[in-house]
Amino acid sequence: MTKKSTPENWNKYYSFPFFDYLFRILSNYHFNYFYAPLINFLDVKSTLELGGGVGHLTMAIKKIKKSKASILDHSNNAMLKHKKEYGNETEYYLGNVFDLKFEKKYDLVFSDGLVEHFKEPEQSNLIKKHCELASKFVIIAAPKPTIVSTIFSAIVCYEKGMYPDKIKKHLNINGFDVIKVIENSRYFLICARKQGKT
Repeated sequence: MTKKSTPENWNKYYSFPFFDYLFRILSNYHFNYFYAPLINFLDVKSTLELGGGVGHLTMAIKKIKKSKASILDHSNNAMLKHKKEYGNETEYYLGNVFDLKFEKKYDLVFSDGLVEHFKEPEQSNLIKKHCELASKFVIIAAPKPTIVSTIFSAIVCYEKGMYPDKIKKHLNINGFDVIKVIENSRYFLICARKQGKT
């Protein structure tokens, strides 16, 4: 049975030491495999991670780029873990990505393992939200359809693996050109630049 993606489910997820440890390992792997080869080539001074959880990826990027970092997530437990580990080095917004209003844009808006937890039309609107908040670059990383997604959907919350083409299409519709795709057998990352930016 598939569980809904709710703050309550994610609070439970972040309360289990095993999942917290697993998420840290995955974040380190994703950064080294997907982000490290790319991030040095992006001119960014501010970042916003949507669905950032504890924020390990944000802090890894901040360490390299010396950027102003912001995170949005709807899990209070994730926010508390972030502040315990990293203090007040970031702006942390607690809430729903569709409800919060931002008065500024960010050079880079990204998410890792977020869009696959949404069904349509929320999924397309979420990709659009990335683009609305970004002044230069958008990065979206997500899992491909695998047995892991099926298991995660049953244990934690709804997740449906994706393929890059759908995200590419929506990025282009919302004014962003894809400049890089990095992928392996189970995961992919798409980086897009705002049209008209060099």
